[in-house]
Amino acid sequence: MMRVNVDVDACRTAGQCVVLAPDVVDQSAEAGRVIPLAAAAEALAAGVREATVPCPAPHPAHAHPSGGPALR
Repeated sequence: MMRVNVDVDACRTAGQCVVLAPDVVDQSAEAGRVIPLAAAAEALAAGVREATVPCPAPHPAHAHPSGGPALR
């Protein structure tokens, strides 16, 4: 499984990650900030990396495979 960490303070509420990785992250209705969902299958790692590309935040979400380095 893969754990996704999100810096909610850096989130700019653009929602591009939610569009590109809806099985991994969601967006809060109140503040519009990204919310990581439960741990995702490692098969989704490439999609998570792709979802961080259009993110306007200075430090977008990172995916961490179990025991592995951060992906970006």
